[in-house]
Amino acid sequence: MIVFTITTFIESLPLLVLVCIYVKLEEMRL
Repeated sequence: MIVFTITTFIESLPLLVLVCIYVKLEEMRL
């Protein structure tokens, strides 16, 4: 169960990073 949670968290990390980068780029445009 713990391993499943960890793998899910790791798989969701790239999406979080992409969202953070996108938000920062949008802020730089303004």
